[in-house]
Amino acid sequence: EGSIESRTRLDNIREFISVAVDFEVTNPDGTLEDFLADISLLSDVDKTADVDNSVTLLTVHSAKGLEFPVVFMVGMEEGLFPISRALNNESELEEERRLCYVAITRAERLLYITYAKIRTIYGNTNYTLPSRFIEEIPENLVAKSAKVEKVKPITDKKQLVKVRDFSGKAQKSKSKPKVSVDSGKVKVGIKVSHKKWGIGTIVQLKDRDDDKEIVIAFDKVGLKRLLLSIAPIEILKGE
Repeated sequence: EGSIESRTRLDNIREFISVAVDFEVTNPDGTLEDFLADISLLSDVDKTADVDNSVTLLTVHSAKGLEFPVVFMVGMEEGLFPISRALNNESELEEERRLCYVAITRAERLLYITYAKIRTIYGNTNYTLPSRFIEEIPENLVAKSAKVEKVKPITDKKQLVKVRDFSGKAQKSKSKPKVSVDSGKVKVGIKVSHKKWGIGTIVQLKDRDDDKEIVIAFDKVGLKRLLLSIAPIEILKGE
């Protein structure tokens, strides 16, 4: 259909599959009843909001009209909140910003905002960036509890993962061919095309040794971090 509602339903199905796979890995002897019990959440938020010594788990939409002494906002990452499809749409991005304001104002005393450096969602594991909404909060209202450490590249050959084919035999990983992309035309905000991941927008560009590292927000798979010299992308016409 192409509507926001249909895309949201598709995202929910993908996440359900991801949760099911994760449950099967961590609970190899688990039954369907165990799985349903694991994922079930209390739906009647109004009845649980006033219960002492308890934690209420709910979505931002469900939190409208409610207030809590302490609130934790988790998953504050680009591609998650704001959601990836909103990164290329100004009106959807503004709606995400409004929802973020709703979540923030649910806290009466303390608000904790967290994000992960690496996250697995819809079955894909990617490095993440902090949500832009965090930067929009006035600095005098924020108390940072930890420094963000940059992910260091693996230099020890023993740590490198061997590429294996379906037979289980170790194979030498083939070097990726150089891709001819005019680096002078690559900049934040332009749209690019990837054969596997589709259309995306460059949201970050920075120097990395003799190369450039780009972060692209793809409509289908979210954020991907690539080296420009080997990124199999094409700049869309008109950019």
